Amino acid sequence: MTKSFTDDSISAGDSVTLEYVIINPSSTTVLSSIVFSDNLADMAEASVTSGTGSNLCGSGPFVFTQEVSGTPSLLLSVGNLVASGLCTITLTLTMPGNQPAGSFVSTSSDVTSDSGTGAPATNTLVVSAPALDVNLVKIFTDDPVLPGGTVTLEFTLRNDDEATAISSLAFTDDLDSMLSGAVATGLPTTNVFGTRLTLSGTSTISPAGGTLAAGDSCTFTVSVQVPGGAATGSYPNTTSYVSGDTGGGTVTATSSAASDTLEVNDVVVVTGTKSFTDDPVTAGADVTLEYTLTNPNTGDDATSIAFTDNLNGMGLPSPGLTLVGSMPRS
Repeated sequence: MTKSFTDDSISAGDSVTLEYVIINPSSTTVLSSIVFSDNLADMAEASVTSGTGSNLCGSGPFVFTQEVSGTPSLLLSVGNLVASGLCTITLTLTMPGNQPAGSFVSTSSDVTSDSGTGAPATNTLVVSAPALDVNLVKIFTDDPVLPGGTVTLEFTLRNDDEATAISSLAFTDDLDSMLSGAVATGLPTTNVFGTRLTLSGTSTISPAGGTLAAGDSCTFTVSVQVPGGAATGSYPNTTSYVSGDTGGGTVTATSSAASDTLEVNDVVVVTGTKSFTDDPVTAGADVTLEYTLTNPNTGDDATSIAFTDNLNGMGLPSPGLTLVGSMPRS
């Protein structure tokens, strides 16, 4: 006898075809009283939804499901096969919605008859994690950051399923694997985007308990402290996949991890803008040129600031402008 799951892999809540093929290898002997059983304990809660009945292998046999220690089992009895005969039994199994992903080895009993005993039949069912229709995006919004500084990490979760709400949303973000010593500050916190999410953790951020209505999205931020001894460089950071519950049990998405790269720089980066605040003006009149310099760093002053602005291109009498100074931290 052989057995096979003919159309896996499947996802939790799906159905799969389980096929048994029993062969009489003798060209002269009729086999009778064929019996085997198959306990589906490794696929607990799976249900047999079609394929059972009478006269499945010759005259008189039947397959039925029974509860053995709370798990389904199959039994074929009183089967018959003519010489060189072959019998195929095809069943449909339906997995529960909370069936975990994995590979499940399933082995039958020996197959016996009035003429001898055949070996057990084995096959492996592959259950894949169903993909949640969730999109997760993350970005370090204000890097590069100085060693010892604080950077803002922004997450956006979006439920791209226009028909199904998702509850129990959760994922993790391991900051320490990105940069040893990097930690989240200000956690734990509750009531993130309403009452739908709780943030906890230090070296690993663990959002959990989130709920998104169909087509809904949310954005939240976490402050991350960069260790003072961090070397200048780029530090890629990737979350886990997202898990959630669409009503059939908690499952894990297969394509919704999010990544961004933290840039650490030991130079204070000052940004600047300029504008003529009272133009247009007439020839010969004065005009005000305003410069705005910003030090975005929360932990360090910016010193020895310098820039030049060549005004020759505007036909002004001054050949240029040079400013030198310092700025306090943001």
